[in-house]
Parts: sequence; structure tokens; C-alpha cells
Amino acid sequence: NSPYICYPEELFTRLSNFLFVNGYNDDNEKIYLNVAGKNFATFDLMFLQEKIQKNDWSNISFRSRMIDPAILYFDHLKDNHLPNMETCLDRASIREKVTHNAVDDAIQVIKLIRRKYKIHF
Repeated sequence: NSPYICYPEELFTRLSNFLFVNGYNDDNEKIYLNVAGKNFATFDLMFLQEKIQKNDWSNISFRSRMIDPAILYFDHLKDNHLPNMETCLDRASIREKVTHNAVDDAIQVIKLIRRKYKIHF
């Protein structure tokens, strides 16, 4: 098992552990998270809710507002809808292919947000 890839049924155990190690208290209080992801609200969240038993993630809740990096790369003069991932990457001058792999997508979302706000780690 890779520390970076897990099956859906492992996700919330790993996420809970990650949050605890990084300073979130698990004092039987619900942890509320803001999520960033391309189409997370309309695809990924529904997939997770279908695949994972609700009691497995009862201490974690996603806020209703989610960050889709497309809004950061919307061009009001050219676009009549939010741009897709490929267009976002192109506008950010990130020369990568869109694979639609969950890990690749997550990394590209992080890169898009960091590029827009010039955050370097």
C-alpha cells in the first residue's frame, strides 16, 4: 500500500489521522473542511458518498462552499462558462496533460491555486 494512494474505504480513516497529526483535535467534535477540486461538488463528493459508509466519516464534514480553480482562470471577455482543467492549466502556463486521475487532478488543482496567488513552498 502506498502512503499516497488508498482505496475509498480507507480515505476517511487516513484523512482523520492526517488531520489529527497536523493539529486538528478529535475531541468528538465534527471537523469541517473546505474542499478545493475541479468539479468536486458535482462528481467527487457524490462518488465518495456512494462508496463510503456514512458512519465511517461521521466526524468529518465538507462545507457546502467548495473551491473550483476554474473561477480563478475565467476570462470574462472570452468565456461564456467556466474553463475546463486543460484551459486553466494553459492560462496558468502549466504545461501538463490532464489525465483525469484523482491524484494528478488534486496536484494540478494545488498548482493552479498556488500559481494564481504566487504561493511557493
